[in-house]
Amino acid sequence: ALVGCLIGMAYFAIIGSGWHENVVKYGTYGLTIIVSLLASAVAIGGVLLGLDKQSELIERRHIAARAVLPLTLSKLYNLTQEGFEIVLKVETLRDGPPNDARQKFQDLQIPEGDIRQIRDCIEAADPQTQAWLSLILAHWQVEVSRLESSLFDPDMLVLPVQLQNSAIDWLTIRAMIAHLFDYSRTGREPKAELKSENISVPHLSGYLHHNGLTDARTRQLTYIDGHGGWSFEGFRNRFAESSLKNPLK
Repeated sequence: ALVGCLIGMAYFAIIGSGWHENVVKYGTYGLTIIVSLLASAVAIGGVLLGLDKQSELIERRHIAARAVLPLTLSKLYNLTQEGFEIVLKVETLRDGPPNDARQKFQDLQIPEGDIRQIRDCIEAADPQTQAWLSLILAHWQVEVSRLESSLFDPDMLVLPVQLQNSAIDWLTIRAMIAHLFDYSRTGREPKAELKSENISVPHLSGYLHHNGLTDARTRQLTYIDGHGGWSFEGFRNRFAESSLKNPLK
Protein backbone atom coordinates (compact mmCIF):
# COMPACT_ATOMS: atom_id res chain seq x y z
CA ALA A 1 0.00 0.00 0.00
CA LEU A 2 2.87 2.38 0.85
CA VAL A 3 4.57 1.74 -2.49
CA GLY A 4 1.28 2.32 -4.28
CA CYS A 5 0.77 5.64 -2.48
CA LEU A 6 4.28 6.79 -3.33
CA ILE A 7 3.83 5.88 -6.99
CA GLY A 8 0.47 7.68 -7.07
CA MET A 9 2.00 10.78 -5.53
CA ALA A 10 4.84 10.69 -8.04
CA TYR A 11 2.35 10.24 -10.87
CA PHE A 12 0.33 13.29 -9.95
CA ALA A 13 3.48 15.29 -9.19
CA ILE A 14 4.74 14.64 -12.71
CA ILE A 15 1.40 15.55 -14.28
CA GLY A 16 1.13 18.77 -12.26
CA SER A 17 4.71 19.81 -12.84
CA GLY A 18 5.88 22.40 -15.34
CA TRP A 19 8.27 19.99 -16.98
CA HIS A 20 8.58 19.53 -20.69
CA GLU A 21 5.72 17.66 -22.33
CA ASN A 22 7.91 14.75 -23.38
CA VAL A 23 9.29 14.39 -19.86
CA VAL A 24 5.77 14.25 -18.46
CA LYS A 25 4.63 11.79 -21.13
CA TYR A 26 7.53 9.36 -20.73
CA GLY A 27 7.49 9.78 -16.96
CA THR A 28 3.86 8.64 -16.77
CA TYR A 29 4.67 5.76 -19.15
CA GLY A 30 7.52 4.72 -16.86
CA LEU A 31 5.34 4.81 -13.75
CA THR A 32 2.65 2.79 -15.54
CA ILE A 33 5.23 0.18 -16.48
CA ILE A 34 6.52 0.03 -12.90
CA VAL A 35 2.99 -0.46 -11.57
CA SER A 36 2.37 -3.25 -14.09
CA LEU A 37 5.64 -4.97 -13.14
CA LEU A 38 4.82 -4.72 -9.45
CA ALA A 39 1.35 -6.17 -10.04
CA SER A 40 2.86 -9.02 -12.06
CA ALA A 41 5.43 -9.66 -9.34
CA VAL A 42 2.68 -9.84 -6.72
CA ALA A 43 0.68 -12.25 -8.90
CA ILE A 44 3.71 -14.48 -9.55
CA GLY A 45 4.58 -14.42 -5.86
CA GLY A 46 1.04 -15.55 -5.04
CA VAL A 47 1.24 -18.39 -7.54
CA LEU A 48 4.64 -19.55 -6.23
CA LEU A 49 3.38 -19.37 -2.66
CA GLY A 50 0.35 -21.43 -3.65
CA LEU A 51 2.59 -24.04 -5.30
CA ASP A 52 4.77 -24.23 -2.20
CA LYS A 53 1.69 -24.69 -0.02
CA GLN A 54 0.35 -27.35 -2.38
CA SER A 55 3.68 -29.23 -2.37
CA GLU A 56 3.80 -29.01 1.42
CA LEU A 57 0.24 -30.32 1.64
CA ILE A 58 1.03 -33.23 -0.67
CA GLU A 59 4.15 -34.08 1.35
CA ARG A 60 2.21 -33.99 4.61
CA ARG A 61 -0.49 -36.17 3.11
CA HIS A 62 2.18 -38.58 1.89
CA ILE A 63 3.78 -38.74 5.34
CA ALA A 64 0.38 -39.37 6.92
CA ALA A 65 -0.48 -42.03 4.33
CA ARG A 66 2.86 -43.79 4.75
CA ALA A 67 2.42 -43.73 8.52
CA VAL A 68 -0.66 -45.95 8.21
CA LEU A 69 0.52 -47.83 5.11
CA PRO A 70 1.93 -50.76 7.16
CA LEU A 71 -1.57 -51.35 8.55
CA THR A 72 -3.09 -51.11 5.08
CA LEU A 73 -0.53 -53.48 3.58
CA SER A 74 -1.03 -55.94 6.45
CA LYS A 75 -4.76 -55.89 5.78
CA LEU A 76 -4.24 -56.51 2.07
CA TYR A 77 -1.65 -59.17 2.87
CA ASN A 78 -4.26 -61.08 4.89
CA LEU A 79 -6.92 -60.51 2.23
CA THR A 80 -4.72 -62.21 -0.36
CA GLN A 81 -4.89 -65.36 1.76
CA GLU A 82 -8.68 -65.02 1.77
CA GLY A 83 -8.63 -64.69 -2.01
CA PHE A 84 -6.35 -67.71 -2.27
CA GLU A 85 -8.66 -69.82 -0.10
CA ILE A 86 -11.83 -68.65 -1.87
CA VAL A 87 -10.37 -69.65 -5.23
CA LEU A 88 -9.75 -73.14 -3.87
CA LYS A 89 -13.38 -73.33 -2.74
CA VAL A 90 -15.03 -71.90 -5.87
CA GLU A 91 -16.86 -75.11 -6.79
CA THR A 92 -18.18 -75.53 -3.25
CA LEU A 93 -19.26 -71.90 -3.03
CA ARG A 94 -21.03 -72.05 -6.42
CA ASP A 95 -23.14 -74.99 -5.19
CA GLY A 96 -23.74 -73.49 -1.73
CA PRO A 97 -25.97 -70.67 -0.46
CA PRO A 98 -25.57 -67.57 -2.69
CA ASN A 99 -25.30 -65.29 0.34
CA ASP A 100 -22.20 -67.12 1.58
CA ALA A 101 -20.42 -66.69 -1.74
CA ARG A 102 -21.49 -63.05 -1.99
CA GLN A 103 -20.27 -62.29 1.52
CA LYS A 104 -16.88 -63.88 0.94
CA PHE A 105 -16.54 -62.00 -2.34
CA GLN A 106 -17.45 -58.68 -0.69
CA ASP A 107 -14.78 -59.28 1.94
CA LEU A 108 -12.16 -59.10 -0.83
CA GLN A 109 -13.08 -55.53 -1.76
CA ILE A 110 -10.44 -53.01 -0.68
CA PRO A 111 -12.07 -50.41 1.62
CA GLU A 112 -12.34 -46.91 0.19
CA GLY A 113 -10.21 -45.49 3.00
CA ASP A 114 -7.38 -47.89 2.22
CA ILE A 115 -7.58 -47.06 -1.49
CA ARG A 116 -7.35 -43.37 -0.61
CA GLN A 117 -4.23 -43.95 1.49
CA ILE A 118 -2.61 -45.97 -1.29
CA ARG A 119 -3.55 -43.27 -3.79
CA ASP A 120 -1.90 -40.61 -1.59
CA CYS A 121 1.28 -42.71 -1.49
CA ILE A 122 1.20 -43.20 -5.27
CA GLU A 123 0.79 -39.45 -5.72
CA ALA A 124 3.90 -38.45 -3.78
CA ALA A 125 6.12 -41.57 -3.59
CA ASP A 126 9.18 -42.34 -5.68
CA PRO A 127 8.60 -43.82 -9.17
CA GLN A 128 9.56 -47.36 -8.14
CA THR A 129 7.08 -47.40 -5.26
CA GLN A 130 4.42 -45.88 -7.48
CA ALA A 131 5.00 -48.66 -9.99
CA TRP A 132 4.68 -51.48 -7.43
CA LEU A 133 1.57 -50.02 -5.76
CA SER A 134 -0.11 -49.46 -9.12
CA LEU A 135 0.75 -52.98 -10.24
CA ILE A 136 -0.67 -54.48 -7.02
CA LEU A 137 -3.96 -52.67 -7.53
CA ALA A 138 -4.08 -53.66 -11.20
CA HIS A 139 -3.50 -57.36 -10.43
CA TRP A 140 -5.99 -57.18 -7.56
CA GLN A 141 -8.72 -55.77 -9.80
CA VAL A 142 -8.17 -58.46 -12.41
CA GLU A 143 -8.24 -61.32 -9.90
CA VAL A 144 -11.36 -60.01 -8.18
CA SER A 145 -13.12 -59.68 -11.55
CA ARG A 146 -12.14 -63.23 -12.53
CA LEU A 147 -13.32 -64.54 -9.18
CA GLU A 148 -16.64 -62.73 -9.55
CA SER A 149 -17.20 -64.40 -12.92
CA SER A 150 -16.24 -67.80 -11.53
CA LEU A 151 -18.61 -67.47 -8.57
CA PHE A 152 -21.68 -65.77 -9.99
CA ASP A 153 -21.78 -66.36 -13.75
CA PRO A 154 -23.76 -69.59 -14.27
CA ASP A 155 -22.59 -69.80 -17.89
CA MET A 156 -18.94 -69.48 -16.93
CA LEU A 157 -16.93 -72.64 -17.55
CA VAL A 158 -14.48 -72.95 -14.65
CA LEU A 159 -11.53 -75.20 -15.37
CA PRO A 160 -9.16 -76.50 -12.70
CA VAL A 161 -6.14 -74.99 -14.45
CA GLN A 162 -7.80 -71.56 -14.31
CA LEU A 163 -8.36 -71.88 -10.57
CA GLN A 164 -4.81 -73.10 -10.07
CA ASN A 165 -3.33 -70.15 -11.92
CA SER A 166 -5.63 -67.74 -10.10
CA ALA A 167 -4.60 -69.18 -6.75
CA ILE A 168 -0.94 -68.69 -7.60
CA ASP A 169 -1.70 -65.15 -8.75
CA TRP A 170 -3.07 -64.34 -5.30
CA LEU A 171 0.19 -65.56 -3.80
CA THR A 172 2.07 -63.42 -6.31
CA ILE A 173 0.13 -60.35 -5.20
CA ARG A 174 0.93 -61.35 -1.62
CA ALA A 175 4.65 -61.38 -2.44
CA MET A 176 4.47 -57.94 -4.06
CA ILE A 177 2.74 -56.56 -0.97
CA ALA A 178 5.42 -58.07 1.27
CA HIS A 179 8.01 -56.43 -0.97
CA LEU A 180 6.72 -52.98 0.09
CA PHE A 181 6.69 -53.49 3.84
CA ASP A 182 10.19 -52.06 4.22
CA TYR A 183 9.21 -48.94 2.29
CA SER A 184 6.10 -48.47 4.42
CA ARG A 185 8.18 -48.53 7.61
CA THR A 186 11.35 -46.72 6.55
CA GLY A 187 10.51 -44.82 3.36
CA ARG A 188 13.34 -46.53 1.47
CA GLU A 189 12.71 -47.02 -2.23
CA PRO A 190 11.88 -50.69 -2.95
CA LYS A 191 14.07 -52.66 -5.32
CA ALA A 192 12.97 -53.30 -8.87
CA GLU A 193 13.18 -57.05 -8.27
CA LEU A 194 11.93 -59.30 -5.52
CA LYS A 195 13.15 -62.75 -4.61
CA SER A 196 11.29 -65.70 -6.10
CA GLU A 197 11.17 -67.44 -2.70
CA ASN A 198 8.88 -64.66 -1.46
CA ILE A 199 6.12 -66.35 -3.45
CA SER A 200 6.43 -69.42 -1.25
CA VAL A 201 4.17 -69.02 1.80
CA PRO A 202 5.09 -71.76 4.30
CA HIS A 203 1.78 -72.02 6.17
CA LEU A 204 -0.07 -72.31 2.87
CA SER A 205 2.06 -75.18 1.59
CA GLY A 206 -0.56 -77.66 2.83
CA TYR A 207 -3.11 -76.04 0.54
CA LEU A 208 -0.72 -76.27 -2.38
CA HIS A 209 -0.13 -80.00 -2.00
CA HIS A 210 -3.71 -80.88 -1.02
CA ASN A 211 -5.18 -79.16 -4.06
CA GLY A 212 -2.56 -80.33 -6.54
CA LEU A 213 -1.11 -76.87 -7.00
CA THR A 214 2.53 -77.84 -6.76
CA ASP A 215 2.80 -78.61 -10.48
CA ALA A 216 0.74 -75.53 -11.32
CA ARG A 217 3.04 -73.41 -9.21
CA THR A 218 6.08 -74.79 -11.02
CA ARG A 219 4.52 -73.98 -14.39
CA GLN A 220 3.56 -70.52 -13.22
CA LEU A 221 7.00 -69.70 -11.86
CA THR A 222 8.64 -70.96 -15.02
CA TYR A 223 6.30 -68.76 -17.03
CA ILE A 224 7.19 -65.71 -14.95
CA ASP A 225 10.92 -66.35 -15.20
CA GLY A 226 10.58 -66.58 -18.96
CA HIS A 227 8.79 -63.22 -19.17
CA GLY A 228 11.08 -60.82 -17.37
CA GLY A 229 11.70 -62.63 -14.10
CA TRP A 230 10.81 -61.29 -10.68
CA SER A 231 11.04 -57.65 -11.59
CA PHE A 232 8.47 -54.93 -11.97
CA GLU A 233 8.89 -55.09 -15.74
CA GLY A 234 8.37 -58.85 -15.69
CA PHE A 235 5.18 -58.59 -13.67
CA ARG A 236 3.91 -55.73 -15.83
CA ASN A 237 4.58 -57.61 -19.06
CA ARG A 238 2.94 -60.72 -17.70
CA PHE A 239 -0.05 -58.70 -16.49
CA ALA A 240 -0.47 -57.02 -19.89
CA GLU A 241 -0.16 -60.31 -21.74
CA SER A 242 -2.60 -62.26 -19.56
CA SER A 243 -5.12 -59.39 -19.48
CA LEU A 244 -5.15 -58.48 -23.15
CA LYS A 245 -4.43 -61.72 -24.95
CA ASN A 246 -5.95 -64.38 -22.73
CA PRO A 247 -8.34 -63.14 -20.01
CA LEU A 248 -8.88 -66.66 -18.70
CA LYS A 249 -5.20 -67.40 -18.18
